[in-house]
Amino acid sequence: MNDPAPKDGSSQAAPAGEEIEVPQWINDLVPVAERARPVLLGELVYLVMALVLLALIWDADPLGLGLPQAILLALVGYAYALRCGGARRRLGQADSPAPLRAGAYTTMLVLVADLVCSALGLAVWVMGALRGSEHPLEAGALAAAVAMTTAVAGVLACEVPSTAPRWLAPAAQLAGLLAVVCLTLAVLSTQWINPWWWVLALAIVTDLLGLLAIRAGRRRDRGERA
Repeated sequence: MNDPAPKDGSSQAAPAGEEIEVPQWINDLVPVAERARPVLLGELVYLVMALVLLALIWDADPLGLGLPQAILLALVGYAYALRCGGARRRLGQADSPAPLRAGAYTTMLVLVADLVCSALGLAVWVMGALRGSEHPLEAGALAAAVAMTTAVAGVLACEVPSTAPRWLAPAAQLAGLLAVVCLTLAVLSTQWINPWWWVLALAIVTDLLGLLAIRAGRRRDRGERA
C-alpha cells in the first residue's frame, strides 16, 4: 500500500533516523558569523560617534572635503583595523568551539569593514540630502571609499608574519591612513578630476588590498597550525 501523503501538503519526509547532509560551506559560515556579530555590533557605537562629528564639521559637499574631514573619515577605517585586526588572535579560537578555515577570520574582517563603511557612506548621503547639498550621493560614496580603503589597508597590515617586528603593523596602518588622506586631498584640490573617478580608483585599490589581506591571512593561519 502507498503511504499517505503528509497532512501539511509537504513532500514525503526523510526516513526516520536518517541525517540530513548539510553543505560544507554552511558549516564553514556558521563559526564566521558567530565572530562577525559581536564585531559588527561593537562598531555601531564608533560609527555613531563618527557621524556626529562629521555632522558638526562637514556639509557633505565633496569639493568641500578638507583636512579635518578627510582625517576623520580615514580614522574610521584606521580605528576599525586597529581594534579588530589587532585582536584577531585574541578573538580567534578561544570564543567558539567551532574551528575556522584558514583565512576565514580575515575574510570576516574585510566583509564587516565593508558593511560599516557602507553604512557610513549611506549616512553621509542622507545628511547631505537633508542639508540640500548639490552632490550628496557623491559625498557619501567618497566617504565610504576613504574609510573602506583605510580599513582594509589596516587589516592587511595586521597580517604581517608573526616573526616581524611588533612596530611594523602599526607603522603600516598609519602609512596607509596618511597615503589615503594625502592622495584624496590632492585629487580633490585639482578641479579637473571628477571625484567619481577617485571613488572608482579607491574601490579598485580596496578590492586588491582585500584580496591580498585574505591571502596573507590564509598563509599566516596555515603557518601557525603547521
